[in-house]
Amino acid sequence: MSVLTKLISSFMGNEILPWWVEMGKIINDLSLVIWLWWVTDYLGRVKTEEKKYFWDYMGKILKISIIVGSIIVILQVLKGSVLGLVVEQRTDLPFDGNAWLPRVVGIWNHPNEAAFNIFTWTIAWALIEIRQRKKLGEVLNRWLLIPLTALLCLQSRSIFLGMGLITLWGIYFYRKEISWSKILEKRIKGVKSWLMVVTVSLILLFIGNSFVVSITNLGENSGWDTRQKLINVAKDLADKHLWWGVGEGNFIPVAFREDKSGTMKAFPESVHQGWVLILTEKGVVGLSVWLIFILTIVLAWWKKSKNNMELRWLFYVTLLTQFVVMMFQPFSNILMVNLVAAMLLLASEEKSFF
Repeated sequence: MSVLTKLISSFMGNEILPWWVEMGKIINDLSLVIWLWWVTDYLGRVKTEEKKYFWDYMGKILKISIIVGSIIVILQVLKGSVLGLVVEQRTDLPFDGNAWLPRVVGIWNHPNEAAFNIFTWTIAWALIEIRQRKKLGEVLNRWLLIPLTALLCLQSRSIFLGMGLITLWGIYFYRKEISWSKILEKRIKGVKSWLMVVTVSLILLFIGNSFVVSITNLGENSGWDTRQKLINVAKDLADKHLWWGVGEGNFIPVAFREDKSGTMKAFPESVHQGWVLILTEKGVVGLSVWLIFILTIVLAWWKKSKNNMELRWLFYVTLLTQFVVMMFQPFSNILMVNLVAAMLLLASEEKSFF
């Protein structure tokens, strides 16, 4: 239904992008639906042993993707520019006058996009691992320091909020397993104590710097002011194209054509609010379809996860995190890899699954 509504909204008389670009997007979305359909059927039919091979393979694919994507981010920070690799989408780094470190992009087009993808990949991996291993201690491996370092380097404030939500989830459900006195006792001697102090200091410095910039930059033409102006532009577009929207990917060109305030000339970007972007590009019909889909998944997960509260609330926290990030960024893709992983976990459900 989402693919169908997207197709209709793209051809409702507001076409800016060539028809073959729109059809390319539709084919891409439809291929994902077909893949999910096929894998869902596969997981419902095969034996438990083969399912284990599937999840091991998917976990390794995610792990490799996370490590490679994160290492490219870290290397770009060390070099201070892109690396010149074929997989990189940019040949330069975006300007950010407030950043005390270069805002790198990894293999993506923007630092926030890079952080969002690395974060959702890591969450998808965690969902799979916790489902298989049951214990948080067996999931928290040292290699996770690589994506954590990359996320800190990317300096995405919305992702920091998401990381905070995940941390609160871990503290609540595993508070009995976390012995702060033992952790401090082990780290209070020798080099390890200095390493811990430096690590914590750097984390607070990265996160604190980003939020201080946000708090001290609230005037006219600031980031917050520009975001509000873009939301006003989006509201005007939504009023004119209420039911079917302007078509996916058409926000910037249509806004340029119809915006009378001059906002788009000063800041030619999509509205930095994912839900408003969905409403503007896909209309009320497209947004309603997504909301129905999300509600269906939420209810199904609640029903199937009644015997595992940690896994139940990890999914809901990750979903909430995704939506929180969308509140501050121009991300309109609901079907991120963490949600795909959750759908497939539901598909492989057995009596002993949760």
